[in-house]
Amino acid sequence: MSLVIDFAQVPAEIDYGTPTSPTDGNGENGENGENGEGDRARDGQPPSAPQQWPPSTSAPRAKTLSVLLVRNISNAADVRADILAVANVQDAGDSGANIVDAAFIDASLVPTLSVLRSAAAMACQNLPALKTKTVHAELIWSLSGNRHVGRALSTFGVQDTSRHVLVAKFDATEGEMEELRGRVEGELVEGVEAIEAALREVCDVARLKKVYGICDAELEIGSIEEGVVVRIAARDCG
Repeated sequence: MSLVIDFAQVPAEIDYGTPTSPTDGNGENGENGENGEGDRARDGQPPSAPQQWPPSTSAPRAKTLSVLLVRNISNAADVRADILAVANVQDAGDSGANIVDAAFIDASLVPTLSVLRSAAAMACQNLPALKTKTVHAELIWSLSGNRHVGRALSTFGVQDTSRHVLVAKFDATEGEMEELRGRVEGELVEGVEAIEAALREVCDVARLKKVYGICDAELEIGSIEEGVVVRIAARDCG
């Protein structure tokens, strides 16, 4: 059985605050850094309006996100090949090719469910004016701390070498999640506590630090989860 995340409430365990400008995914200055808010103040300009965070999840938007965590998968290359095949058909103009209508995410880069939920809320906020081709691609892109869509999809999406995968689908039926489960060969993790524990276990902290530009000094005063969430929020600021 899949885990269903309801968008009715925002997780209370993280104080999101108002994001400023952390580094982007390459450790470089974010868009509020050089020529950002500090320069606006020095030039006598009023500060730009703060980005709303957490993003609004008011209707009409997706109401739920169903999630599967599958560990030690043995067919990552096949899953990725199916996704690419469908993408190629859609590029050719066949809108009926929705056989893999879900987000397949490398679980080693999602430290907690709250991170996934924050990215999902941000993806829903972009409806209907998506920056990517589907809302599920938008979810994967929203996990990124920068605006490069291709880089985000290749980093956070399932790869041939992925060992643990999160499968996520908005407003899914039980039958749809069962069909998606059948596509991924591996060990299904069930229950919120078990999924949270498994995500902590498989989390690739070293890679997360590199992807998001998180330094050791930052982790002395905050968690890896907080560092990731603030970068997700800050991506569209400025």
